[in-house]
Amino acid sequence: MGSPINLTAQTIAGGTYSWTGPNGFVSASQDPTINPATGTGGGTYTLTVSSNGCSSAPATTYVGIDACDSIHSKTDFFIPEGFSPNGDGINDLFVIRGILNFPNNTFEIFNRWGNKVFDASPYTNTWDGKSTMGLRVGGDDLPIGTYFYVLDLHNGTAIYKGTIYLNR
Repeated sequence: MGSPINLTAQTIAGGTYSWTGPNGFVSASQDPTINPATGTGGGTYTLTVSSNGCSSAPATTYVGIDACDSIHSKTDFFIPEGFSPNGDGINDLFVIRGILNFPNNTFEIFNRWGNKVFDASPYTNTWDGKSTMGLRVGGDDLPIGTYFYVLDLHNGTAIYKGTIYLNR
């Protein structure tokens, strides 16, 4: 409690950013900070990016705030919106900050047709953009694109659902 909420977005050349969130939160900043975080700052934040007359589909992230003074209130938990497993040593794995604090989690990745391409129970930040199940044409490397995830921390909180952009 009292630490800032740092929202971040991928840089889009010429992009304009529109964030909305709980309690009337609105920001045009690419990476807004809500300082200090309070219990009322928790909830779903939505981002839309516009560039060259086109707008992205809304992307959402859930921010949970634990008012208890415990190890979990100090946890930095963040699910990124994308990664680039291209072998350059930067963002080659899909890393969810704080996931190791939830050892009973389950994580599933689906392609745009709803086919499961990866799952882990527990997930330990090891997904490298390869398919581990289903039909694999041309190898295990998944193509560039948007994938869908379901993350259940199995701790009594919400189940997280969202998108991941995989870029090689």
